[in-house]
Parts: sequence; C-alpha cells; structure tokens
Amino acid sequence: MIWSSICAGWFWWFYVQVEPSFRPDGLLRGTLIGLEAIELTVALIMAPAVLGGTLAAEKSRGTLGMLLIARVSAYEIVAARLISRLCQVLTLLAAGLPLLLLVAGLLRQSLWEQMLLLLLPAAVTFGAGGVAIAASSMARRARDALLAVYLLGIVLISGPPLLAALVWTLPLEWIAGLNPFSSLVPLIWHGDPAPAWMTIGWWCGMGAAGTTWAAVRLRPAYLRQISGEGAGRSARRVAQRPPVADAPMLWKELHIERMRAFGRVARGLGWLVGLLVAGATLWLVGTIEWHRWVRPDRTAADWGVTLLRHLMSSVAWPLCWLIQWAVGLRAAVTVAQEREQATWDALLASPLDGREIIAPKIRGSLYALRWLLIVVLAAWTISLAYGAMRPRDYAFYLTQTVVVSGFMAVIGVWSSLVSSTTTRAMTLTLGLWLAASAATAAVAVLLAMLFWLIAWYVWLVMINLGTSDFSPQGFGRLAELTAIAFVATRLVSYLAAGIAAAVYLRVRFDYLAGRGSHFTSVHRARPAQTACG
Repeated sequence: MIWSSICAGWFWWFYVQVEPSFRPDGLLRGTLIGLEAIELTVALIMAPAVLGGTLAAEKSRGTLGMLLIARVSAYEIVAARLISRLCQVLTLLAAGLPLLLLVAGLLRQSLWEQMLLLLLPAAVTFGAGGVAIAASSMARRARDALLAVYLLGIVLISGPPLLAALVWTLPLEWIAGLNPFSSLVPLIWHGDPAPAWMTIGWWCGMGAAGTTWAAVRLRPAYLRQISGEGAGRSARRVAQRPPVADAPMLWKELHIERMRAFGRVARGLGWLVGLLVAGATLWLVGTIEWHRWVRPDRTAADWGVTLLRHLMSSVAWPLCWLIQWAVGLRAAVTVAQEREQATWDALLASPLDGREIIAPKIRGSLYALRWLLIVVLAAWTISLAYGAMRPRDYAFYLTQTVVVSGFMAVIGVWSSLVSSTTTRAMTLTLGLWLAASAATAAVAVLLAMLFWLIAWYVWLVMINLGTSDFSPQGFGRLAELTAIAFVATRLVSYLAAGIAAAVYLRVRFDYLAGRGSHFTSVHRARPAQTACG
C-alpha cells in the first residue's frame, strides 16, 4: 500500500511537470480504488486462512471431543474461535487505514463515504470468516475446509459474469454484490453507495449464516465422523497402476497421494468451477457459430464475441488465483500428511536424498491440478481463437499461471517442511503468497519507473534533435512498453525466487527435516562397503 501511494505521488509529480494545470482527482480515485482492493484481497485470503482449519485441526488432534464435553456450549466454542481469529485479520487490515483515509481526505470524501470504505473490508472479513468456520466444522481435514472456502469464494466472485454469459437476459444486479470488488468503482468514482451497501449486506448475511451453521452442526458432525458415518467408502478406481520403476517417491505422489489430496467437497467444488467455465465458454462459442452459419446474424455473432470477451476479462484473474492457491495448498500438506500417516520417519530413514523426496512432491502438487489447468487453458485458447482475448493477454495469463504455480509448489513444500501442523503450513503458504505478490510488485514498479524515466529522457532528446515528435501515439507506445516491462520484471522475480527456494530446499533438506547432514552420505557408502567386504 505504501508503494501504491509512492507511485501515485510520482505520477502526480510527473504529470504536473508535463501539464502544470493537471488536476489529480482521477489519479487519486484510482489510487483509492487500488488501496481498497488490497484491503479486500487481504480479507478474502487471510480470514479463511486463519479460520479454515481451526476446528478441523482440533478434530485431528483429538481435542474437540474434550471441548464438547466441557461446560461450554458449541456456540461459545465457535464464537470464541471466530472473534479471536478475526481480530488478527482486522489488526492486519488496520495497518493500511492511515493511507486509505489520507487519500480519501485528499478527495474530500464525506464521513459516510469514509465509513463505507472501512465497513466494506470488515464485512468481507466477517463473511469469509463465517463461511470458513462453517466449512471447518464440517470437514475432516483442515486443507479440505480451506480449499472448499477458496473455491466457494471464486464461485461467488466469478458467478455473476458466468451467469450473465449463459443467460444474458436475466437481471443479475441483485447478486452483483457477491463480488466485493464490483462495488469499488461505483462507490469511489461515481459516488454511488448502493452497490457497497448491497455487498455489505450479502457478506454480513453469509457470515451470520456460516457462524450459526457451525454452532448448530459442530456436535452432530463430529459425532458422525468419530462413529465412522460418512467416511469415504466409495469404490476405488479399478484401473491398474503402473509399476514403481526407479522413482518410488514420484510414483507415490502421482498415483497414491493424488487420490487423497482433496476431500469430496473440495473436489466437487473444483469440478463445479471447471464445468461452469467450460459450459459458459462452449455455450457462447455455440451461439457465435449458430449466428455465423445456421442463422446468419452478424450483430448477434459480434455480441456473442463481446460476451465472451467480458466473461474472460471477469474470470481470468480469479482462475489464475484459484490455480495458484490450490497448488500451494496441495503442496503445503505434503509433508504434514506424511507426519499424520506416520510415514515421514520412514522416509527420513530411507536412503533417499532431499532431491529424490522434494522434487516428486513439487511435481505431484502440479499434477494434481492438471484437469483444472487443461480446462482453463482450453477456455483461454478458444477465446484467443475467436478474438475475445488479445495475444498479449493470453501470453500474460498463461505465463503468470505457470510461473506462479511453480513458485507456490516450491513454497508450499517448504512451508510444510518447517511447520508442525497442516493449518500452520497452509496459513504460512498463503501469507507468503501475499508477501511475494507485494514484493514482486514493488520491485517491478521500481524498475518500470526507472525504465519510464530513461525512455522519457531519450524521447525528449529525440524530439529536441528533430528525429521524433510529441504525439499521443508515441505516448501510448511508451506506456505500453512500461506495462510490458512491469509484467516481465514481476515474472522474472517469481521465477528467480522459485529457483532459489528449490535450490535451498535441495541443499538444506537434511537440516530442515531434522536429519543429520552426514546421514545420506553414510547410507550411500554402505552398499560399496558391503560389496568390498
């Protein structure tokens, strides 16, 4: 947020140098939208992160039963967990309030408008926390609850655009408030508070409903789980697994652990997201082809392309985030799951070195999400073929998803390796995702600003020499090159950080895992000694 304010101040100074009569209202409003979007992003990510595994972890440790037979009600257990964890998130959000209120004051916003800016992240925090604690009360494992909440959040954010693409005659204004980001432009740019109040109402209602559900269903769900009801007894896949060959850890991650990676609810929501994206894309493509060949209507076909473009622009970023979070959460439980199954000590006692253990876990985390990756890639490719997505945007989303997903796989395995519980590993992974997003953006903004200054100076020199002239087209090309420099710098930063983390894991695995540094060399020396003997 500090970097956002610094960048806004720099652009303000730059435009004043070019045009002394420049009024910064638009720049300040854009900055305020960005700051409020950061607050909402932190609320959507951190509230489920600290609450998604709080009750599920008690089940794993066997302490929830003792709480339920104590002289406290389920309502008191849920309320205490909810309030204590939400206070942590609200404290984190409070760090950005000074800059937020400063920019709002510069825009001379009224007290009620500033109150809305504060209430919106608080309502989203409460709503996300209530849904997370409800999922935690029903789930057997912390990772299932957390991933289910994130999948539900993606559905809520991307649902209105998907429904609008499938049934464009349906009035969807009343559910637009499910996406908290949709109310920022009307509130800050146009001064319309109605969408913000609708968003606050939706998320407060979800928080209250989730909290009530958790309190009512906590005891019955726990009793059903410990009695063995509802356990996954579905028939396993009968397909023959390939032989183990020379990579036992890779075989285990690809063919054993991936079947237990996510719970039924998380898998069901994942399939729902994939089916919604595929269904909306194919429906629009069918509409376009129908109006091109069966019943020619150029206006209707162009309208279908416009809807497809709107759909992709609305869901591309949420889908990128979903894939990154899912890969990170899957990786964050790899080592913790081995500890829960009491197989981690056996792995450490084996002659496998760090590379032979860590590399398959990273690869398995990416492999577990292959179907969602294929569906999203197919939707983007179809949009590119129909002109609903620019080649530059296609390349950006593709590289962003691949590079950051690889980074999250490495970071997730590291978090799982250094954390004692799955809840802590998942929270650490998502916190590192936020920190990496901020750090890479800060580095990219700094280098992009440096590139802008150098290019601007060179352009001014060329204008003075008469080899170029000042034109809006040239200014637009300069801005486009600066945006490309920003994106490229950020991707390179992610790639470098991921490679550095992977090398660190490879070199320091024995230390991080608690295994002596001489262990591997002794194990590898024994066969040779036996052969000589």
